[in-house]
Amino acid sequence: MRLNYKSLLLTATFLTATHCVFAAAPWDGTSQKWTNGSGTQTDPYLIETPSNLAYLVRTSGYKGVYFLQTTDFDINSQQLVNPTSTDKQIFYGNYDGGNHQIANVASYLFGAVNGASIQNVTIAGSSTYSMIQTSQGNTTLTNCHNKSTAEISGAGLVVIAEKGCLNMYRCSNDATIKSAYTYEKSGTWKVFRCAGGLVGKANKIIAEYCANNANITHQQGVAGGNSQNNLYCYLYVGGIVGCVDTIADISYSYNKGNIVGELECIGNWVKQYTYCAGMVGYRVSTTKGSGIFSCFNSGNITSSYYAYGIAYFRGKISKCYSRGEISSVEGYTDVAGIDSNSTIMDCYFAGSLGKVGAETTKHLYYQVSNSAAIPKEEEFMKSSSFISLLNGVSDYFYPDYTNLNDGYPILRWQLEGVDFYTIKGLCREEQGTITGTGAYPKGAEIQLTATPKDNFTFAGWSDGVTDNPRTIKVEGEATYAAQFERTSYTIYVNQDCSITVE
Repeated sequence: MRLNYKSLLLTATFLTATHCVFAAAPWDGTSQKWTNGSGTQTDPYLIETPSNLAYLVRTSGYKGVYFLQTTDFDINSQQLVNPTSTDKQIFYGNYDGGNHQIANVASYLFGAVNGASIQNVTIAGSSTYSMIQTSQGNTTLTNCHNKSTAEISGAGLVVIAEKGCLNMYRCSNDATIKSAYTYEKSGTWKVFRCAGGLVGKANKIIAEYCANNANITHQQGVAGGNSQNNLYCYLYVGGIVGCVDTIADISYSYNKGNIVGELECIGNWVKQYTYCAGMVGYRVSTTKGSGIFSCFNSGNITSSYYAYGIAYFRGKISKCYSRGEISSVEGYTDVAGIDSNSTIMDCYFAGSLGKVGAETTKHLYYQVSNSAAIPKEEEFMKSSSFISLLNGVSDYFYPDYTNLNDGYPILRWQLEGVDFYTIKGLCREEQGTITGTGAYPKGAEIQLTATPKDNFTFAGWSDGVTDNPRTIKVEGEATYAAQFERTSYTIYVNQDCSITVE
């Protein structure tokens, strides 16, 4: 039976492959209002050309109005909006990209949004900016992705989200983030910078089923300050979000990119704070109510000061693991940075070599004396037993049969849209058993093991293979028959002198 894994929680398609967009005619730079549709949810305005899109993002308003993109767009390395303008047009409406791509954008797609809903949009080609510069109100992004091949600054999707809650579902970033975004200067001697795979800085964020697959790097020297050369420097870098002011709920998400945050402040009197982490660089608020649940970090984290596998986070972190290498110039490293308002439950870690040895509270790349994270060896972290520890009574993690994460557990939703096939085993019950059968994703490499019962030995598989266990690559439905041979017999001589052989 052929199976196809579908999420029961979400229906949006999570795009994992980039399709060709360059067949689309390059944009000529014009702006033209749409002519089809009525703007309702059932009959949205149709954005049929890049000129329609340019008209939309260059005008404010559209609260309660719906738009649908009908094809791929090639923006031809031009600006849809002025990325340096302080007078941004604000989009309040609902934009559905129709699972199409917008390629080669030399500006933000939206300069500002407020209470907007944006879904099924993919930035592609050599686009050089985030999808949105500023988000306000309770804005929702669903199934939005940045797959640009160019380096961008600040964040893949939203540079700064303020005055409300940013809700993100099934969003991802594959674009390299090369530098942080300076979001605030207080007076002349305080400088704040942030960078994140998906979001640079957020007031409040809820993110589910999200991913960062790209490297994030900020390396810079900062000089100046006030007249006495006094200077405060702040840098926050995170795989999902760099800095959060109030509430952050991150779940079923991961970071695979390497994160580097190095800042050198030069002045007469200097204070600098650099926080880098796999999921959330820094959460400011000390109030409870935030959490990171069922997430993992596979990237290496490097910071000039504070480096954390999961987050510097005031809240609850549970059912998470980190396996990347953590390093800090000043030596401040840990699985998570927490305070008295925080808890860590059922979280695990390993170093790049995955060997803990006799150490129980200190690891080569982690100092865990302040946390409840548990060290595990690499071999164990790639086993089904580790997945059981992570899941508990839930079912969010899954074995990495297709090597998406170097054999470490992945999240089940990463396989949405992948075909599953049933592998069966066949043998005579009285002779032996076969283990390793079941439903697996296409491309999985699995092992089948034939185990003979007493008085039998394994003789080979029906297709002539004699390896036991044998490794197979799942490409479709298949049945494997094991053959056993008898090795000994029991002879009984009955009272009537007849002989019974078993």
